[in-house]
Amino acid sequence: NANLLVFQREILKNTKKIKIDKKNLKNKNIMNVGSGREALGFLQFNPSKIYLYDISKKNIKTFKKNLTGKKYKNIFKVKRLDLCKNKLPNNKFDLIYLHGIIQHTDNPGRALKNIFSSLKSNGVIWLYFYRAGSFVNFLASIQRVLIKKINQNNFINFLRKNYDYKFVDRIIDDCFVPNRYLFYPSQYINFIKKHNLEIYGNSLLLPNVRKKTCFNKFHSST
Repeated sequence: NANLLVFQREILKNTKKIKIDKKNLKNKNIMNVGSGREALGFLQFNPSKIYLYDISKKNIKTFKKNLTGKKYKNIFKVKRLDLCKNKLPNNKFDLIYLHGIIQHTDNPGRALKNIFSSLKSNGVIWLYFYRAGSFVNFLASIQRVLIKKINQNNFINFLRKNYDYKFVDRIIDDCFVPNRYLFYPSQYINFIKKHNLEIYGNSLLLPNVRKKTCFNKFHSST
């Protein structure tokens, strides 16, 4: 469907930034976190297995229910898991793809340590996170305060009646997630290097680590 095509294209664009193409992941193990819509986008790489984890019981149950066909059931390994509390398998994954996940965990540092231990030697992580110092994230933080006392269901219904899917999805993500940690890129870079990972591809102004007051000039993520 249309949503799946959007995820497929985004994944292709992002993996190209970290020097991965389709042939690199054939018969490899891929890890993804989320509802499963994004994970389906990795079928185009013909991997050996796609491991899907999420903290939400509802998301995992829904994905398992909708996963039809023996072929797909053999490829997907699906499990409810908290990245901060439940140990991931050691030295397991060739690619870990986390797009907007880390900032929503209870403890990003603990989650990342767990994730790093599950990456194979010479494996690759795509790590996309919200950054501190951008004007967009400043506004989103204000939004969270302003709607704190508003009924969540009523607010979401209002948005869905008046705005498109992409806009509504982003607003809900910003306003109602329990955690929304913002760090400067320098903090991520230092943490990643400390754990013996090499940064060899980046985008959205990641090199500007010394500039802490970015405001509207800098992108909200990197």
